[in-house]
Amino acid sequence: MKVSDPANIAKMEGGRWTVDLVRLSPTTFECSLPGPSERSGDIWGILTEDEPSEVAPERPEEQKIQQKLWVQFGTYGKEGTQMQKVGRESPAPQVNENQIHREKHECTVCGKRFPYRSTFISHRRVHSGEKPYKCWECGKIFRRRDYLNLHQRTHTGEKPYKCWECGKSFRQSSHLTSHEGTHTGDKPHKCWECGKSFRQSGGLTLHQRTHTGEKPHQCFECGKSFRNSSSLSRHHAIHTGDKPYECLKHGKSFPQRSILTKHKITHAGEKPYKCLDCGESFRYSDSLTKHHRIHTGDKPYECLECGKSFSRKDSLTLHERSHTGEKPYKCLECDKSFIRSSHLSRHKRTHTGDKPYKCCECGMSFSDSGTLTKHHRTHTGEKPYKCLECGKSFYQSRQLTSHQRTHTGDKPYRCWECGKSFSDSGHLTRHKRTHTGDKPYRCFECGMSFSHSETLTKHHRTHMGKTL
Repeated sequence: MKVSDPANIAKMEGGRWTVDLVRLSPTTFECSLPGPSERSGDIWGILTEDEPSEVAPERPEEQKIQQKLWVQFGTYGKEGTQMQKVGRESPAPQVNENQIHREKHECTVCGKRFPYRSTFISHRRVHSGEKPYKCWECGKIFRRRDYLNLHQRTHTGEKPYKCWECGKSFRQSSHLTSHEGTHTGDKPHKCWECGKSFRQSGGLTLHQRTHTGEKPHQCFECGKSFRNSSSLSRHHAIHTGDKPYECLKHGKSFPQRSILTKHKITHAGEKPYKCLDCGESFRYSDSLTKHHRIHTGDKPYECLECGKSFSRKDSLTLHERSHTGEKPYKCLECDKSFIRSSHLSRHKRTHTGDKPYKCCECGMSFSDSGTLTKHHRTHTGEKPYKCLECGKSFYQSRQLTSHQRTHTGDKPYRCWECGKSFSDSGHLTRHKRTHTGDKPYRCFECGMSFSHSETLTKHHRTHMGKTL
């Protein structure tokens, strides 16, 4: 059927047509598919486009289909028509019907569908864990070739994407696009659920999972799922203990680059972010943002299990473990498990007796920096956490949180053994020892053990009295 014949053109009605192509002359276009009955209408064109190739095509002929062929026809009737050719007029190779109609490739694991075989094969590696592309510089492996190419720029220092506004350069074009939004303020990607806008489509996609609850990235070690791949990578470090990011100043290693970056700021001792409400200063802007919520009472993170809200995302994550019972941080010395990594670090020092944090005021030593900071306030008298209800102030934020429950009557910590509830998690922990008989506080002088730290402190004085 000749496309140039007006009678046959009338058969090809109805939007964009996808057809088998045969070798054509520069001026004649033929369609091997039968059209519907002769009617008037518009034909908007013929389009063939090969998929982007990450893996080798099945047949050599497929490599030749690296062109777009777009033919636009005018409005026509039975009397005749005008035809206009747009694009390349080079001959096209023989293509079968399945290629042209592009049958979707469906993943049998998660049901996702892909238009191209190459993207389908790449996606399957998410489930299989296969990473065939290796960096010869450091041995790191990747699922996709383009990920390897991006990674190699960390070795070469290459940053080919430059911002013409401020001269800053980037390794990835997407990073440049995101950065340019800081100059223009443009956030074109909007969430229709809550109205929040994003500079990048990827940011919107991740955000939308907070509404849908979708967590497509699963840990094969423990089965836990995550909204994004970076969170899964960070989680993996819990199982492997891998800390690839090392501080060159004193050799300390970290599981994430962002933690190393934050750590480096401690070298300078700077705290440029100051709270205008209470004057407290912070090293990081996000720490100031979290701190502000103490003053405003804002709690944007809600537990879907019980409806409780939190001012910080990590506080919500920790709280959720009270429902699941998850304790991912395990001591290899005694097999005891903990909800927080900081609790594990602190616990390990009970085996070693290590107390590296010393108070310059009185010489007292502590096993963690947080406890030292709180102790300092006993010397300075500083109580930065104030109750808006009654005006009472506290040394620690958790003391304020616990105190606020005396106004609300909230007792969220329940003993599953006897049903008794408590306003503070520490009170519940202490109460549980009445059921278990656990006495974790041991006197190194005589070996006697106690269920509460304050009881051990009182006991210590009996030894001090003997030596005086």
